[in-house]
Amino acid sequence: MTTRRDILKGSSAVAVIAAMPIAPAIAAASAPPVAPLLSFVVGTPGEHDALFVRASSIQEAYQMWGEQQGHSAGSAGCEICFDGDHADAPCTCDPKEYVTRIKKWDALDDDPTPGQWLDAGFGHICNRCNYETMAGDGYNINGDAVCTDCMTLDDWQIEDPEYYAEQIDELLTDEYGPDLNHPEYW
Repeated sequence: MTTRRDILKGSSAVAVIAAMPIAPAIAAASAPPVAPLLSFVVGTPGEHDALFVRASSIQEAYQMWGEQQGHSAGSAGCEICFDGDHADAPCTCDPKEYVTRIKKWDALDDDPTPGQWLDAGFGHICNRCNYETMAGDGYNINGDAVCTDCMTLDDWQIEDPEYYAEQIDELLTDEYGPDLNHPEYW
C-alpha cells in the first residue's frame, strides 16, 4: 500500500537531485590550477599614498595602483611621467621605483594590519592619536600602529623591558617622591 509519506519522500528526493549542481563540479575539477597572487605595496616614494595590492606581477600591481589613484599609470598618457607637451606619449615610468614586493604578506588571509605595515618598514597612522608614524618611530602593539608618544608603560614592558625598568625607576625616585597619582600606575 502506498502512503502519503512514501509519495512525499519520493518527490522530495527528486527535487533534491534536480537542484544539485552537477556541471559546475565537473568543470571545477578540470580547471587548471590558478597561480597564487603576490603581495605588493605600491606608492609614490616619500609620500603617504601606499596601497596594498595582490597581483601576479609588478606591472599589474603598478597598473592597479594607477587605476586606484585615478590616472593611467603604465600606459600612454601616464600622468606620473607626463611632461605637458606629449599627452599621448608612452609611459616611461619604471614600476620598480613605485612597487615593493612583500613576500611575508603572501600568507595573509586579510589585508595587513597597521602594525604589520610598520614591521615591513612603512609608515602608518597611529591607532591612538591618528598622527603619522614611521617604522623607526612606531611599534606594532597587538596589530596596531602606535607612535612613541602614545606608548604606555604596559607597551614598553612588552616592547623594551630595559626602557620600561628605567621609566619605573625614574617614577619611583623622583625628587618629590613617587607620584602615586600618576596615570601610568593605574
